[in-house]
Amino acid sequence: MSVISLDDARKKLGKRTASGYQSTQSTTSDKAGQTHTDLDEETEKSLVDLYQVLKEAQINSFTTKSKFSRTWATVIAMAASEGLISTRASSDIWGNRWHVTEDGDQFIEELEDVID
Repeated sequence: MSVISLDDARKKLGKRTASGYQSTQSTTSDKAGQTHTDLDEETEKSLVDLYQVLKEAQINSFTTKSKFSRTWATVIAMAASEGLISTRASSDIWGNRWHVTEDGDQFIEELEDVID
């Protein structure tokens, strides 16, 4: 087994990095910041469905047993799970109408900014 001193190792490393055999960057880097991504059809449809449910809750509210609630049950469940809508009227009172929460209002604004 051979032992290499730290100084020898540094010299070898210095020679290696100074050589012309180092790889060079073959592609240019993207600019920093947000990158636009294309949504697949299913994701886009889900966002449109979510937007429709949130707008309905924001403008009209709807009851938990309405035809609208039965039709959009899966989207409503997801929106409620994410805290975008709620039936809570106050800290200790719950009702039977879905309303948009502050997070839901913010989500609607973000979607409308993307649409515009």
